[in-house]
Amino acid sequence: MSIFSRKKEEGGVVAIFDIGTGSVGYALVEVRGGEDTPPKILFSSRHKIPFERHFEFSRFMKGMTRAIESCAKDLENQKPGKISNIHCFLTSPWYASQTRVIKLSKTTPFIFTQKLAESLVEKEIKLFEESTVSKYAEMGEEMVIIENKNIEVSMNGYKIVAPVGQKCKDLEMSTFISIAPESIISQISETLDHYFHSKIKFSSFIFASYVVCRDLFISENNFILIDVSAEITDVAIIKNDILIESFSFPIGKNFLIRRIASGMAVSHEEALSYLKMCSEGHEGKDISSKLSLVLERAKSEWTKSMKEALSSMSQSISIPKRAFLSADADALCWFGEALSHGEWSDILSTQSNFEVLNINEKSFYSSCSLDAGVEHDPFLMIESIYKSRQNK
Repeated sequence: MSIFSRKKEEGGVVAIFDIGTGSVGYALVEVRGGEDTPPKILFSSRHKIPFERHFEFSRFMKGMTRAIESCAKDLENQKPGKISNIHCFLTSPWYASQTRVIKLSKTTPFIFTQKLAESLVEKEIKLFEESTVSKYAEMGEEMVIIENKNIEVSMNGYKIVAPVGQKCKDLEMSTFISIAPESIISQISETLDHYFHSKIKFSSFIFASYVVCRDLFISENNFILIDVSAEITDVAIIKNDILIESFSFPIGKNFLIRRIASGMAVSHEEALSYLKMCSEGHEGKDISSKLSLVLERAKSEWTKSMKEALSSMSQSISIPKRAFLSADADALCWFGEALSHGEWSDILSTQSNFEVLNINEKSFYSSCSLDAGVEHDPFLMIESIYKSRQNK
C-alpha cells in the first residue's frame, strides 16, 4: 500500500499486543466503522517480563518471548473467534526510528505523482538504513522496515492534504520510518503464528502515541512526548503537529528499582513496594529521608541523560515546554515530578520547568470504551484508538 493511499485497515475484531521492556500486554478490540464510534476493548491482560537485577540482553529477549507466549495462550483460551488481524506495538529497544524531511526544488513547475513520491521515499529509506544498520551489523543483524508513514506534504510553502496530481516548484515531505531487527520480528511472528493464523502488522508505540495525542489534544501543536518503559525512556519532539525528532536512552523504571534496592539494601520486590508507597505519598518517616536521598540521586541521573539528549537538539530547534508523559502507574508521578520540578532552564528558552500532562487511562475515556471488568490500561487504550483511526 502506498503512503498516500486512503484504503482503510481491515476492521472487525482485532488483537493488539503491546510489547514493552517490562511487560507484554494484549487486548481483543472491536474496531467499529462509525466516525464517532470509539473502539471497544472486549478483554485484556498483561504479563510481566522477569526483572533483571543486572541487565543482560539475551535473558531479556527470552523473557520477552515467554511473556508474548503467555499472552497468546491467554488469548487463545478466551476462544475469541475470528481475529481479522494482529497488530504488535513495539517500544525501544525493539526498533529504531527517524523522521526524514525530503526536499525537492525545480526552476519550473512539476506534477507530484505517486511514482515520484515512492522514489523519493525509497531513497530516504536507503539512507536511513545505511546510517542505522551499521549499529546492528556488528551483531550480525538484518533489519526490516516496519513503518513508513507520511506525516505532511508542503508545496510552495503550504500544507497540502491531497498532494498527488498537484503542481509545484518546491516540495517538502516529512516521513516517519522505523526499522527493527529481522530476528526479533521473526521471533515474535513465529510465536504468534503458533496460536493464530492472522496477518501480523508491526508499529512503534511512540508513533501511535504521537498520532493519538496530536489528534485528541488539538489545542497543542508543539509538545514533547515522553514514554518511560521498564528499561528505556523514549522521547519524541512535535513541532507544528509534526514529529520532527525521536530518540531514546537506557534509563527507565527498572533503573529506579535497582537504585532503591541497592541504596536501601532490599530486594527488588521491596524496592518496588517503596516506589509505590512513594508515588502514593505513604512512605514512613523512618525511611523517607533515606529513600528521598536515593531517589534524588536517581533523579539527577535520569535528568542528566534527558538533558544530554535534548541539548544536542536544542542547538537547532526550540524545545516545547508542554510534555505529555506516559509510564506505569507506580512510576508516573515520580517521573512527572522530575520533569515539572527539575531545573531545565538550560534546555527551555522561556521557563525553567516543563508543563507536564500525565497520560493515564482517564485521558482516553471518551475515545475508547471497555467491556465491564476490563482493566483500564492506558497503553492498550492508545493502541486501540490508533488502530481504530487507521480503520477510518
